[in-house]
Amino acid sequence: MTEVQEQIQNQENDSGEQLNMDDIFGMLSDSTEDLKTDKPAPQPKAKKQAEKAGQAEKKFMFPFQLYAGSRLMDITGYFEDGKEYSGSDITKIMLAHDEYFFTSKIEFDYMADTNTVVAMSVQHKKG
Repeated sequence: MTEVQEQIQNQENDSGEQLNMDDIFGMLSDSTEDLKTDKPAPQPKAKKQAEKAGQAEKKFMFPFQLYAGSRLMDITGYFEDGKEYSGSDITKIMLAHDEYFFTSKIEFDYMADTNTVVAMSVQHKKG
């Protein structure tokens, strides 16, 4: 038996008279308020995108080697010596020189010991 049913049965036994419908629904509404749980509000997507936008994009000082698509790329004449390039700048320059590996979303990493910028294609995660 549920708690509400026990309360109804105890009141019927104690008073000897039956409860009317208003009393029963009054007991039900009080017990359902106790059962409600507060769920945490999900974080809106706009807030997550703002956090990503707030991160500074890495810049790489040329001369460097560029490793993409499982090979070291020949980038002679693409970049100017002593100038800093961000990942989006590198992507635009490489697309202008018909390197279609850079058509997808690319993340860049830097290996200091070999002075190499590594371009990695970001995989779409399902689910």
